[in-house]
Amino acid sequence: MKINVRLFFLVVLVAVVLLFLNVSYAAGWILGVLVMFVLNRSRPKFYDNLMSREKLSLLLYISYVVFTVGLIAIPALIAFMFPNVVNPYMVFAAYFSERGRKFVAGLFEKKETMSEI
Repeated sequence: MKINVRLFFLVVLVAVVLLFLNVSYAAGWILGVLVMFVLNRSRPKFYDNLMSREKLSLLLYISYVVFTVGLIAIPALIAFMFPNVVNPYMVFAAYFSERGRKFVAGLFEKKETMSEI
């Protein structure tokens, strides 16, 4: 499992800066980044498991969807229940920053087009 060192230090740097502003900001940021890390590491395993079978299993696909929704919703629910401990806006900021990073990284990847297949 290869971890991007620059990205890791950027996440830690943002968390340290947020820690000086407010502890709940840092807790929300770290919780959001942790959720996205787990989601990004588990997604290829689910895809490999789902797509390697001869037939697509509806039960496996539903379990993947429930896992993904639960993984994103549970920290958000915790943040909204305890806003003094975990800032809910920072959980969402970590989620959307990761999605933005993946979008920008995907802009520079060469993908196969239908004419190349």
